[in-house]
Amino acid sequence: MKYCKITEHEDMLSFPVTKLESTIRDYIVHLRHDRKLSPGTVSSYLAPIIHFYEMNGVVIAHASTRVQCIPDYSTISRRINKIDSKSMTDY
Repeated sequence: MKYCKITEHEDMLSFPVTKLESTIRDYIVHLRHDRKLSPGTVSSYLAPIIHFYEMNGVVIAHASTRVQCIPDYSTISRRINKIDSKSMTDY
């Protein structure tokens, strides 16, 4: 709720669904890139939010798969470094 600057739970229900989905997407990016959290931790942060909306009859399309769409950059970075180190030893 701090991320959206909301103080009351009722205010969370006043978001239009399209804005809600983009806000959740932005929140995921914030958690992954600004706070450097792992995909598992981001899922843990999102679970109560998604549950809140589901319990109040709001369906968020593909909410459970959003985190999986964001790559784990540490893994990608390790793969690139591994490729670079192999390339350097080939010369």
